[in-house]
Amino acid sequence: MVKYIMMLKVGTFLNLHILKVLNVICSKLILKRSFRKHTIPFLINDFIIDKRGEILICGEQPENQNGILAAYDLITKKSKILLTTATRINTVYYDNHTNTYFCRSNGWPYILDNNFKQISKVDALQTDEKKFIQYPRINVINRYNDKILLGSLGGGLYVLDAETYEVEGHLMTGDGLSDNKVVGIIKDLKGNCWLPTFNGITVINADYTIISVIYQQDGLPNKEMNTKAYTIDENGFLYFGTVNGMVVMNPEKVLQWKKSHGFFINQVQVKYPNKIEVLKDFSFKSNFINMEINYFKPDYIYNLFDNFPPNIISSEKLTITTKPNTIFVSKAEPGSYLMNINFPNTDRFDKFNFEIIRDYTRIIIAAACL
Repeated sequence: MVKYIMMLKVGTFLNLHILKVLNVICSKLILKRSFRKHTIPFLINDFIIDKRGEILICGEQPENQNGILAAYDLITKKSKILLTTATRINTVYYDNHTNTYFCRSNGWPYILDNNFKQISKVDALQTDEKKFIQYPRINVINRYNDKILLGSLGGGLYVLDAETYEVEGHLMTGDGLSDNKVVGIIKDLKGNCWLPTFNGITVINADYTIISVIYQQDGLPNKEMNTKAYTIDENGFLYFGTVNGMVVMNPEKVLQWKKSHGFFINQVQVKYPNKIEVLKDFSFKSNFINMEINYFKPDYIYNLFDNFPPNIISSEKLTITTKPNTIFVSKAEPGSYLMNINFPNTDRFDKFNFEIIRDYTRIIIAAACL
């Protein structure tokens, strides 16, 4: 029985590798496997396994760039085109509750019946202004309880009524979503929904309340999650692909983390008269021209204010310039310096201390002031 499917793009076509899993030990990621190679004559954007056991593939035809939805038989290695559109189809999803298919081309998602005939569409021009879909690039579709969720590449997360397909809710960075580019939707065994994005992972509960956000500084290999690169194993562990490797999570333990981080230094770069040096520790020579401090914002700051630099008050006179996530400090005289850092729309301050002495400069403290 085929349990896993791995897809690798090669040239202009896509080789589909079917992985027969003979033995799987998920905790140690040990797989004994054999491969069969399938070459499919389409450019493929997405695929699912439908109730017939066929692989439904969406993408485009190389010769004319028309969008296609096709069924591929693993036994005969033959494909059958079920639907063609003027533009490529980017996403396909099967909802087994209503026995319908969701497809999204360059326009809005539309809904197909069991015979792949269009029966409805997600209308961007709904009467209620709050239900208006502002961003058409729907990238991932999945059911969560009694709703259909749409993850977009720029417009956040839309919540649809599964019967009428009207928008009932909308989450963006201003609501606490980690990023407006949502590239995955997966439910854990406790009923929470995990949303990988281009800036970490957001977790919502059944009330569509954000209950946790996991950022790169919390241990992810990279802040950017790969599109539709996620799964769950039989033990409930979640797997997410990033642009810098895969991360495995025990969702129950992750949601029990008690975390609160303030001003978090990611990297310090020092410019000397003849070179630029990225620090491996927090000591460097005192003849620097300027110091560039790359930081993560505190976790109490919503992404709504990402484009606004902090206000900085120094205990001594310093030449300071800022841009989002970066502070520049120009050359200063030997002495001890304290910068109090305040982010817009908050009444909290974080500290950054450093000391310049004759032979070298030393960063003493970089911590939240609670």
